Amino acid sequence: MVLLSLKQKEENNLVGTLPGELSVFEKMERLQVYKNNVFGTMPENLSKLTNLVLLDLEENLLSGTAVPDFLLEMTALVAYRASSNFMGGSIPTEISALENLEQIWLGNCPLTGTIPSEFANIPNLRYIY
Repeated sequence: MVLLSLKQKEENNLVGTLPGELSVFEKMERLQVYKNNVFGTMPENLSKLTNLVLLDLEENLLSGTAVPDFLLEMTALVAYRASSNFMGGSIPTEISALENLEQIWLGNCPLTGTIPSEFANIPNLRYIY
């Protein structure tokens, strides 16, 4: 099954969890569910979306870890936007594995710890919010 983009415009009043079945769309490049009422945690099998360049989860009700381990397997990611959620924890030093990352938005999330110095090892990183 081929799906290059699942784009939801903001404020579509989506309610519920992110279905793990999204992982069947292995060629998906963009997943945007910005400004809805999506809750729960990110399903681990999202890591199967190896072509994903944009993961935009901003302004929802998501909980769990802001930068889960499986996210580090998504090496095509250019932009990860998860600000204004209830996701917390620390940013792992292994974040430098995301060599294509240009943007990481985690503002207004209950993060702990410090910003890892390994961010300096991501060559194209331009925005940390």
